[in-house]
Amino acid sequence: MIRIFCKGTLRAFRFATIALSIVVFTFLSLFIGCSKSTDHSTTDSQEQIRRVDVMVAQITPRAERFLVSGRVIHEQEALLSFKTGGFTEAIHVEEGEQFRQGDVLAILDTTEIAAVVTDAVQLREMVERDANRLRRLYEEGAVTLQQYQEAQTGLERALAAERRAMFNLQRSLILAPFDGVVAQRFANEGELRDAGMPILRVVSTGADLRVKVGAPSRFARLMDIHDVVNVQVEDLPEVFQARIVEKAAVTEPATGNVLLEIALPSDDRILEGMIARVTFHGPLHDSIVLPSGALAQGDEDFGVVYVVDENRVLRRELQLRYVEGDSIVFYPDLPPGSFVVQSGAALLRDGEQVRVVENPS
Repeated sequence: MIRIFCKGTLRAFRFATIALSIVVFTFLSLFIGCSKSTDHSTTDSQEQIRRVDVMVAQITPRAERFLVSGRVIHEQEALLSFKTGGFTEAIHVEEGEQFRQGDVLAILDTTEIAAVVTDAVQLREMVERDANRLRRLYEEGAVTLQQYQEAQTGLERALAAERRAMFNLQRSLILAPFDGVVAQRFANEGELRDAGMPILRVVSTGADLRVKVGAPSRFARLMDIHDVVNVQVEDLPEVFQARIVEKAAVTEPATGNVLLEIALPSDDRILEGMIARVTFHGPLHDSIVLPSGALAQGDEDFGVVYVVDENRVLRRELQLRYVEGDSIVFYPDLPPGSFVVQSGAALLRDGEQVRVVENPS
């Protein structure tokens, strides 16, 4: 019986040991699983914190720049045309050909105009004879004062018609207004041209080259005649110093700009028709300059940026001065030394926790 009891006791002990091992193994598995789950949750939470680059906001003097383009022109040029319409009889110059002041550049067929002149002369002679006859009769008392005055009025009108016809005949020639060169020719011989239609565009050979541009009033009011501006002409590497020679007294209604005329330096490489870029500089203002990535949102007057304070980003609205390339210039509305997020600001939320990954310099 002792042997039977011992065997039963041993078997029960073995079963209890195995059961206890299972319980311990299960408990350890659950504990390890919970620990891993907790560690993974912590890691995920850390990875969800956004990493940001910041820069130190500095207040520095900054001058606004404005770039505007215009076409190079001659100081003196003219569009030449006939006063009356008709057939072009002859054009004596070609494009690029030089001429002297007073040269005959083009002639209009005067057949019709000459006939008008002849009619006007004959009419004037007839009316003049009648007026002289009535004057003698009036002196003799044979006609009334009214009849005599009407005859004199008719004579004056006939003289005016004759002068008008003679003027049109004289204007059937295009004479060179100055020494110059033909820039463009718009007609050929034998073509019918209406009155006032351009035949030639001529430019003075002795005149300087210029560029006309419109400057915003905030720049133009700081400038005056003889002031120097920077000009760069297309295809030429250097920047020229040029002087303002004319300034409009009023702004242009359509744009609000002030028209400025700038005399270019003498250089054989600068040709009419080239594009010249003129740079204007405004006064110095204390400003904060940030990269475009620092702008979360904005309009033409204000911009939103984020500053970092104790690992959180705070929304700040700054007054915008202007945009220059990839930089945005603000009014100095932040305390100097503020840490500003310099990239990816559009993805942030006000009060969001962040981690700074680059020390500001």
